[in-house]
Amino acid sequence: MRRLCSGRVAALVTLAAAALSAIILAGCSGMLVMSPEAWTNAIPASLAALAGKPDGEYRGSYTIALPAGAFAAFRHVEVDVRVASGSITAIELVEPEVMRSAEFFRELPSRIIAEQSLDVDAVSGVTFTSKALIKAVQDALED
Repeated sequence: MRRLCSGRVAALVTLAAAALSAIILAGCSGMLVMSPEAWTNAIPASLAALAGKPDGEYRGSYTIALPAGAFAAFRHVEVDVRVASGSITAIELVEPEVMRSAEFFRELPSRIIAEQSLDVDAVSGVTFTSKALIKAVQDALED
């Protein structure tokens, strides 16, 4: 009798663990509503529009609106974008100040500058913040 009861307990624990996993995964699926593709729908693939933009420094920002339960290390990103001779020459992070030295904040702007495009891959592990940085650059260039 004890062995049968123990087997039922094990089965119930396994079932409960499976149900909990399903609930957790279902909660995570809410993040898919804000897929990287959805974030880039309005982002131009090339920066050809820069051709007529006067040389100078432009400030842009973007605040992430995430679904409940989703996480982003930083919800607000602000950048200064330098334009010279129809090209982006520099992207400087203004906010969040604490992350200026993070690898991500050096890597992504370098890609945008090298490719002269906002159609760059997000940095793995910081997808939402990557998209916010890209949108902040776009905001700066749309002034």
